[in-house]
Amino acid sequence: MPLLADLDLSWLWDLELLKFHGMDYLGMALSFVALLKLAAKHRSGFLYGALSNVAWLVFGVFAHSAATVYANAIFGGMNLYAWLRWKREPRFD
Repeated sequence: MPLLADLDLSWLWDLELLKFHGMDYLGMALSFVALLKLAAKHRSGFLYGALSNVAWLVFGVFAHSAATVYANAIFGGMNLYAWLRWKREPRFD
């Protein structure tokens, strides 16, 4: 079993920002925005989530990762479904 000290992590600092045409960074940024919006109880978080899923799906195509493509197609559908089912909490004044 390799020790953590034996792992080569130099690829983390290899700044090939456009290796996947920036789709991975766009997906990451949109995922963060989606989570922040949902935490603040903003319905738009689901739309940001769906947009992040599109970016991750495109990334999956570029990276030849079938699991990424399938998962994000399903997650995108789930985000759109949740956005459509969103109901505002009743206001009690």
